[in-house]
Amino acid sequence: MQRKQNKDWMYPRNRAERCPSVPIGDFENEIPLSFPREETSLGSGLPSHLPLGDVPCPHGALLTVFSTTQLEHLLKQCVSVPSRFWRYLYKDFDFRSLNGYYRNDKSVGMIDLRDKVMKRQFLFMLVLGFLLSLVSSLYAQFTPEEIAYRPKLEDFLRTAEIISSKDIGEGVTKPCKLDMKSGNEEHSGCWKNPSGMQKGFVEGWQYEIAAYEMDKLLGLNMIPPTVEREFNGKRGSLQFWITSEMSDLERMEQGINIPQDKLESWNKQKYLTRAFDCLIANEDRTQQNIRYKKDWRTILIDHSRSFRSSEKFQKQLVFGKNGVLAQKLFRRLPWVFVENVRALNFDKIKQAVDPCLTDEEIQAVLVRKKLLLDEIEEMIEEKGEANVLY
Repeated sequence: MQRKQNKDWMYPRNRAERCPSVPIGDFENEIPLSFPREETSLGSGLPSHLPLGDVPCPHGALLTVFSTTQLEHLLKQCVSVPSRFWRYLYKDFDFRSLNGYYRNDKSVGMIDLRDKVMKRQFLFMLVLGFLLSLVSSLYAQFTPEEIAYRPKLEDFLRTAEIISSKDIGEGVTKPCKLDMKSGNEEHSGCWKNPSGMQKGFVEGWQYEIAAYEMDKLLGLNMIPPTVEREFNGKRGSLQFWITSEMSDLERMEQGINIPQDKLESWNKQKYLTRAFDCLIANEDRTQQNIRYKKDWRTILIDHSRSFRSSEKFQKQLVFGKNGVLAQKLFRRLPWVFVENVRALNFDKIKQAVDPCLTDEEIQAVLVRKKLLLDEIEEMIEEKGEANVLY
């Protein structure tokens, strides 16, 4: 089966073309893939600025060295054209040039093809796992260890024995701090159960849980684990108690400046927070509910005034160029976040947030999804993709 080398082949239009069932050995054509030209430092054992290319390994194999930027670039290309993953797994190749091709080199016969495919699959899964963790860490505010422990924390919050409670004394929703214990493990949580109209705003404890589930669905990892928990005979939301260094309000009141080496990251988190608030229609993003860890990671709390479904919040975003609350822009966003927003549909959201949101509230999220993506596209047209997405 021969394929013509043309642009249509590079960007197949249908699923059957993207994921063909092609036996090993039918890949005779070159597969163009472009990469940014740059060098990388690999630490001890190799030159500090090794040009990217093939590195000799035992048994005559070749290891292609990529920089972080190139790995991200490769993942973006492969995500857009899934068939490249399969062609990579089942094609004899070596990396000949930075802006070159993967080639079928019939002179390479040092390793049995089947063995090479198995080794390549193993290497590929390692690289893919690294890529996914790398991409998620581009804007994750919880560490990989904290994210991996999240399911256990959710179970702890649902089932642990409540050993003490006290009023926090902050906020209009009158939250309580619950101290809990399960075996040798002890943690605290913030419990609240606001419902209905309070001080001119519609409040809902279920929105706290929905915001956390949307945070997971989008891969933000900025909201602490939050579950439903009954306390004193009442249903409410229980959020894992995060020890933070300060709130954004405290930072402003004390005149604390963001460290210069953290400023770029801080700005990115600010823009990402605004974009997320636009999607969930959070009309209560105050400086008090933006918290900072000691290393300036941003943690978001208090989402009981989110998921508005009125006409106003379906015609305008809460932020952006025509924001309901303010014309605060989201100038730069992770491309992974944008793609995750683009992939949202009714069923995905329903599965994640049910029963915390009504069908009407989910439909309102999808309306805002389009508004958000439209504004991002306008920004890209005006400033260029490289100046908007990272």
